[in-house]
Amino acid sequence: MKRNLQFLIILLFTLIVSEKGFAQQSSTITGKVIDSKTKEPIIGAAVAIKGSPGGTLTDVSGNFTFKSNKKPPFTVLATFVGYKKQEIEVYELETLKISLVESKGFKLDEVVVIGYGTQKRSDITGSVASVPIEIKSQPVSSVERLLQGAIAGVQVTQSTGQPGGGVSVQVRGSGSITAGTQPLYVIDGFPVYNDESLNDAGVTDGPKINPLSSINTSDIESIDVLKDASATAIYGSRGANGVVIINTKKGTGGKSSINYDGYYGVQSVVKTIPLLTAGEWGALRNDALINSGKAPQYSKAQLDSLGQGTDWQSAAFREAAIQSHSISI
Repeated sequence: MKRNLQFLIILLFTLIVSEKGFAQQSSTITGKVIDSKTKEPIIGAAVAIKGSPGGTLTDVSGNFTFKSNKKPPFTVLATFVGYKKQEIEVYELETLKISLVESKGFKLDEVVVIGYGTQKRSDITGSVASVPIEIKSQPVSSVERLLQGAIAGVQVTQSTGQPGGGVSVQVRGSGSITAGTQPLYVIDGFPVYNDESLNDAGVTDGPKINPLSSINTSDIESIDVLKDASATAIYGSRGANGVVIINTKKGTGGKSSINYDGYYGVQSVVKTIPLLTAGEWGALRNDALINSGKAPQYSKAQLDSLGQGTDWQSAAFREAAIQSHSISI
């Protein structure tokens, strides 16, 4: 019984010493941060122990309190925008009173907002639309084809069948009758006006060449369309028909990458025009002559001899391979 009592006393003493040691491991730092000149409290000043994580901010009265596992001595660091940082050596726990001195050499740089730079989409009052990522990966012959069917209010029409030929793009419909209706293209900050009347193949009467067809679509990072009239405040009268902003991919410092982009496919005619056979065309020719009061051109025997004739669409069209390969470093 006596031995058990001694054991309980030793255990209780051990717990008391352990609790006292644990309590001493935690330090509570309290104080107040004020302006050295006006003596007014500074709200939102950051206070922390130098070299240790954690800390706190001063409240509306400039007061602060936080706990740390470090015991004195240590250095308390107080900082606030527009003031010099203050370091206070603490050798014993007491209520600190920190005065911050205003830094006269500190001032914010002037900020100039240009164009449609960095801004939250929720803050933009105008109409800005972007081409989805999945559409940009489609194999197309020119940049304007990425806009086709991807953005509401943008109409893309191919005006010629020539490879690399001009494509008509209209944002919000036609904005002019006699002047141009093409939007302004801004490629990596450089304006490019796509006016087919000013671009040709080098001869006066030659077919018009689309200058945007020279851009590799795999090099495009993003395409944004400014559809509202406020774009004219940035780009002037050239942006009256809308603005298409194209940003190409750029390298990043300290990191190298090799990218390959390629595709292979087969082209075929989706739908052909229904045509008459040679015999049906001959019968139609006879009907037209008879209706005009003339004698028919072909007899029954001649119509039978015409037969099916030649399907010139099948002769002209065939399945053709298409492929593209690009590599960037």
